This record gives sequence, structure tokens and C-alpha cells, in this order.
Amino acid sequence: MSEKTNMHNISSVGQLINKLIDSYKLRSRYEEVKIITAWESVIPKAIQNRTRSLKFNNGVLVINVTSAPLRQELTSMVEELILKLNEELGSQVIQQIEIR
Repeated sequence: MSEKTNMHNISSVGQLINKLIDSYKLRSRYEEVKIITAWESVIPKAIQNRTRSLKFNNGVLVINVTSAPLRQELTSMVEELILKLNEELGSQVIQQIEIR
């Protein structure tokens, strides 16, 4: 099998997976799992340990934290968080972050 044919098949498999994710309406959950993985890669453990949950829907990441001071600090860093997480994800998935 030539390298060109192999690359075409890889692209086709990726497209097939994306179609399946969309047809089963799993896109939001798929993105949420990718975001959680990115969060664990980018965010320091001290903050991760004070994060109750991450939820993602329609471009909005909702972060629930355990302390008011952390909520305030993260709120002031929203733009930076969006940039870092989207960079880790490789695309502009997160449009907005809400800290609760």
C-alpha cells in the first residue's frame, strides 16, 4: 500500500469517526472528555483538586470550584484559560468559560 493511499485511508477513518459521533449525538460529550483531558494537562494540581466539576455545552465550559477565592482568581483569568485550553485542544472549541 502506498503512503498516499494510507494517508487517504487515515483521513477517511477520521471522517467516519466524526460522522458516527455526530450521528449518535455524542459531539458534546466527546468534546467534554477532550476538555477534561486538556484541563488535567494544563491546569496545576492545586487548582484541579479544588475543582468539583467541568461541564461543556455549545462552546461554554462551566467550571464548579470549591472556594470563593479560587472562583475570583479563575474569573480574572478566563481569557488566559480559554487560550491555554484551546491551544491544548488544537482548535477553538471553548468560546466562553463560566466559573461557579
